[in-house]
Amino acid sequence: MDKFFLSHSSIDKPFVRKLARRIEKEGFRVWLDEKKLVAGDPLGKTISEALDSASVVLVVVSRASVSSRWLSFELNKATERMVQGQCRVIPVVVEKIDLPAEVKGLMFADFTSSFRFGFKAVLTALQHEARRKLLDSSFWRRADSAVAKVFGGIASASMMGEYESIDYRGLDLPIPSQHSKETSVKYDSVLSYGDRKPLPIRWWTEYEDTFQRVGEQLGLVVTERPVGFKVETHSNDPRIAVKSIIGWNKEVDGYVVFVDLSEVSFDEFPRHLVEARKLLMQFASQLRK
Repeated sequence: MDKFFLSHSSIDKPFVRKLARRIEKEGFRVWLDEKKLVAGDPLGKTISEALDSASVVLVVVSRASVSSRWLSFELNKATERMVQGQCRVIPVVVEKIDLPAEVKGLMFADFTSSFRFGFKAVLTALQHEARRKLLDSSFWRRADSAVAKVFGGIASASMMGEYESIDYRGLDLPIPSQHSKETSVKYDSVLSYGDRKPLPIRWWTEYEDTFQRVGEQLGLVVTERPVGFKVETHSNDPRIAVKSIIGWNKEVDGYVVFVDLSEVSFDEFPRHLVEARKLLMQFASQLRK
């Protein structure tokens, strides 16, 4: 988790130190000026850099801080980043005073009655932010982001039946199909959940059954686990493999393209997905004939 910035007046140091200790005890990192600044440091530049890299800015609101020019500077900068979705601003109110205009519209942690009550609110907000950051950095979120960028979006689809319906996600290719101006592709992402064991043939058997029931001819599987069953090679990219869907007449009814991103940095996702898209375009043209 990125560090948290504590904006405060020097008069409130005793409270701030206690708050910082409690936050760090919960496993979070806190940027506190007295721990990071030494004589001769450019104050404005150092604080600006710390604010720019903080995912959460806790603003201690007191009689002393509301009249501080540094608090105004830090609060304005943090508010600007918050509006852009780059950080969360949490007012920490320690005295019953009129709140600055910048924080009146925000939910705040109320320490005016007790430290314990206020800290509970702070901890809840920090834990929420930690979960959000973890989700944003997860494989499926990053994979979806890269897929949407390369394919122009991800759509939700359903196959309706008399007894049950199957919900799935799909992509579109700019190649006319039999029933549409575009060719649809069933899209799935496979997470490892900490287990990087190869996907077994049982996984493929279950996937193929669902794929055929949905009725698509093309599939894209972006996986955090390597493929452990027999696949075909149709690309120079070693991260890309293909599995054919064989129909009852022993002919190929469709293709599923696998993109193994198990040991690939996020920056490299698009490059492999572009190659997968090219391959899917080839298969779409081939199936159209």
